[in-house]
Parts: sequence; C-alpha cells; structure tokens
Amino acid sequence: MDRDRVMNYKPFDTHKYIKSLQETGFNEQQAEVLVKSLLESKDFDLSFLATREQIVLLDNKIDSYRKDTKTEIDSLRKDTKTEIDSLRKDTKTEIDSLRKDTKAEFDSLKKDIKLEMSEHKQSITAEMSKNKTEILKWVIGLFVVLVVTILVRPYLG
Repeated sequence: MDRDRVMNYKPFDTHKYIKSLQETGFNEQQAEVLVKSLLESKDFDLSFLATREQIVLLDNKIDSYRKDTKTEIDSLRKDTKTEIDSLRKDTKTEIDSLRKDTKAEFDSLKKDIKLEMSEHKQSITAEMSKNKTEILKWVIGLFVVLVVTILVRPYLG
C-alpha cells in the first residue's frame, strides 16, 4: 500500500453496520450477507475501470476521428467524382475521334468502290463494244453468204 492510502485508511465497523441494517428492516442473516459482500467488493480492483474524464476524452477522440473520417470520405468522394468526370470527358472525346476516323474511312472506301465500279463499267462497256463489232462482222458476213447463196442457187441447179 502506498503512504497516501494508509493515511486515509478508515476502519470499517462491521458490527455497527449490521445493527444499522437491522434497524432499517433487514434480518440478521440479510445484514450479514450484505456486509460480507461489501467487504469483498472493497478488495475488488477497480483500477482498470475508466474514470469520467477518461470516458469524456475517449468520446472526444472518437468524435474527432469521426469528423476526420467524414472529411476524408468527402474528399475522396470529390476526387473520385472529378476523376470519373475527367474519364467520361476523355472517353467522349475518344469516341468522337473514332467516329470521325470511321466516317473518313467509310467515305474513302465508298469513293474507292465507286472508282473501281466506274473502271469496271468502262472495261465492260469497251468489251461489249468490241464484242458488238465482232458480232456485227459475223452477222454481215452471214448475211452476205445468205444473199449470195440465194442469188446463186437458181443457177446451180
């Protein structure tokens, strides 16, 4: 025991306390059990229990942590929103660029296909013209042979 506790020590008169309890309506057995419990509780180490001051300090710390956490969450929420908005803007820009590039490629392909079709059309037209001339030569030749055959036939026979 340290010195302050020894100096402030006051003896506990159990007999006096039991008589006092009996005067207020407790029987002897009840008074003895109550005094015994009281003595046992004096030996109980209460040093590990928190004081009001400690609880108030802990409450204040918890409130401070709560406020700090809320501030951090709000800041993270704001930063996340800013990042999402930036990504959304970048994505929109990329999509618009891809649309332009795709349209340009389709327009170029369309132009190339039209040019190829025009070239094929010219080639087919030239081939048809050549074939037309050949067919016309054959038809005229056959016509001449037919006319000659008709004209010469009476003389042959």
